[in-house]
Amino acid sequence: MRKEPRCYDWAARSSDRAELFVHTAINYLHTFAQVLIYLFIFAIFVRAAASWFIRDYHGTMMGFLVDVTEPILGPLRRLIPTGLGIDFSPMIAIAVLYVLGQFLG
Repeated sequence: MRKEPRCYDWAARSSDRAELFVHTAINYLHTFAQVLIYLFIFAIFVRAAASWFIRDYHGTMMGFLVDVTEPILGPLRRLIPTGLGIDFSPMIAIAVLYVLGQFLG
């Protein structure tokens, strides 16, 4: 009975390791994207709730939330007219991010 050369065994194991590495990296990126989406949802929710009570946005935690969420809410605010003085952009942004999170899930 003839034995296969060891180099083929090493090549097969190396290929398996590379495949495992790629699979693990994709899994980490997927998880990171989902966590990032849910952190954005949380930040938008906190900003919307805190905006009822806090009016000074400069140099506070609220200022940080405005800086983080404005790239998402700003374009939506320009597209969606405000009705009855209510800003619907946080609700729409949360819905879009939630659907995106479910799509990634």
